[in-house]
Formats: sequence, structure tokens, C-alpha cells
Amino acid sequence: MNFKNSTTLSFYFPAGGLSFELLSSRSFAVLSNSGPGSISIYNIDYPRNPVLPPLCVAKLMMPTLLPGIRLASLQSHTGPFLGKARRDGLFTTSPDARIYVIAARYINGARSHVTFFIHASAFISYMQPAPFHSTRQIPWEKWSQNKYFCNPVQLSANWLRQV
Repeated sequence: MNFKNSTTLSFYFPAGGLSFELLSSRSFAVLSNSGPGSISIYNIDYPRNPVLPPLCVAKLMMPTLLPGIRLASLQSHTGPFLGKARRDGLFTTSPDARIYVIAARYINGARSHVTFFIHASAFISYMQPAPFHSTRQIPWEKWSQNKYFCNPVQLSANWLRQV
């Protein structure tokens, strides 16, 4: 292989960042368990600006927590990202029709779990940089409107093998 013209992209997870998810060929998300939890969306401006680090363009907040409840973890369990859906595959979807699966574990005297199934369209409008490169902070009620389903069940860590 010839790596002579390749570029290395350096990135350090922000504090509290636990899970990583590809959203498109130019965007990715880092899930954080700080406060109620959040999904930070980063944009990569490659190859136009190969030396610029990824830019956080939006921070999508998870649902507000009631008093006495604490988020223990927030993790993505979504399958691999397909840049281009295969036409000959029976069970493939286009990237804009993906469902992202995010498992949240809460502590409120007892441990409880919630699995969020979020449609890719919830992220699309937040993937582009805002004017003046500011990071937008979007509340759950705004960005998730009718684009999610949640189930109070903990999925097995191996659930993708069963799909």
C-alpha cells in the first residue's frame, strides 16, 4: 500500500466522552455522560483544510433528568456505517435511513436502563457548521422531535450479532 499522500487526523475525546459514532463521511458524534448526557457532532473539513482538527458544530442534549437520577453511561451500539448501500444486499439501508441505537444507564437508587432508537434524520440538520464556527447547544425536545423511540430494556452487548 502507498501511504505517501495520506493525512493523519489527530483528535482527542473531550472530557466525559465515552462512545464514538460515524454519522457521514464528514461527520462523527462523541457521546458524553456529563449531566443528562449529550451527543457532540463534529465536522471534518477534509480535504479542503486537511490540517484543521475536527470542529464541534453542535451539542445535542439528552432528556433532562429528574432530581435524584444520575446518568451512569451513554453508549452507541450502532452497526458499521456504509458509505454507499449495496444494491444487491437484502438487508442494507442508505446512510440517511439508518437507525442509531444508544443505550443509557441511569442510577436512581436502583439501576435502570433505557435504549434510544434514533433516526438518522435527527442529526442531518446539525452536521454543518454554524455561522462563526460556534457550537450550538440544542435541547432534546427540539432535535429529537418524532425521530426516536425509547425502550426501557437493556440490550445485550452482542445484540448486533442477532440482527
